[in-house]
Amino acid sequence: MARALLFGFAAIGATVAVVTLTPLVSVWANLYSPEWNAPRGRTLLVLGGSHLNVELPGDSTYWRGIYAVQAWQQGQFEKVLLCGRETGGPMRSLLIASGVPESAIVVEDQSTNTHENALFARRVTDRLGLPEPYLLLTSDYHMFRAQRVFEQAGLAVIPCPIPDARKRGVSYFGRWPAFLDLVAETAKIAVYQGRGWLAKSR
Repeated sequence: MARALLFGFAAIGATVAVVTLTPLVSVWANLYSPEWNAPRGRTLLVLGGSHLNVELPGDSTYWRGIYAVQAWQQGQFEKVLLCGRETGGPMRSLLIASGVPESAIVVEDQSTNTHENALFARRVTDRLGLPEPYLLLTSDYHMFRAQRVFEQAGLAVIPCPIPDARKRGVSYFGRWPAFLDLVAETAKIAVYQGRGWLAKSR
């Protein structure tokens, strides 16, 4: 029992040291996405993340919305499709307040996870004839799974990851929340792979 406890505490200490004192988080995030790039496309697909309530976005949703505004300003998009039952509305308000024309915004407010994001987004793009190419915007740690889920659903997308975990990994205080997001994302990738929801890596 004593040895087991000693081993457990040593493992915890080693994990704390590695996460806090090394660039593990940034390296891990880099494995899941390319760098933020100059956005080019005709329809911008933005995936919601966390939320506080039906009116307020959580941190990840807020930053995806902010980068969506930046992408709109830099690119020549015709439409923005916001995905997520609890997050599409708050992101819509953020984009309109930031100067994105209300007429350019479409909200998909039925999906509750990444798999449903792709399925419902495909229905919306088909029904409304939203123009290609589609640019997919989400957090860097989420991009690997999101891109492959959309491709498996038959929707070809260009990845446009925002620097989320990568940016938080620069700060000592931000590394642990980012590390936990990466752990959770890795588990979700395994689940999605097991359910056949991910297209094969190219």
